[in-house]
Amino acid sequence: MARPKKNVEVPGQESAPLPDAPRADDQTVQQRVGELLDDAALAERNTLLETINEQGATIIARFEELGFTDLADQQLTDNLEFLLLVKKATTAAPAAPHGYVTNEEGKRQPVTGKPVLTAHGWHVPG
Repeated sequence: MARPKKNVEVPGQESAPLPDAPRADDQTVQQRVGELLDDAALAERNTLLETINEQGATIIARFEELGFTDLADQQLTDNLEFLLLVKKATTAAPAAPHGYVTNEEGKRQPVTGKPVLTAHGWHVPG
């Protein structure tokens, strides 16, 4: 006696369409909503692009040149989350916001925000 054969389902290869898949009417409504929000999103995108430095602008220009799109087939450079990620990646933040101290071995180390024993005694940030 053999075991009954099970059907193995692989994501993305379903044989029947899902019942809650968007219909053509729903897609038309989504496109209209997208068109209504374009002005506000475009203004926010332009405001964000003004604050990005030269290095970030170079990265964004390269992505536009290559024509990358997100999962919704929109330009990746129109995605505000992507623009914020580029801005954060190209903005120089201090590696040690509280500064550096020299420890008892003579090596510089970042101040962690709590007391640190240095060659000159305890360093209390603040």
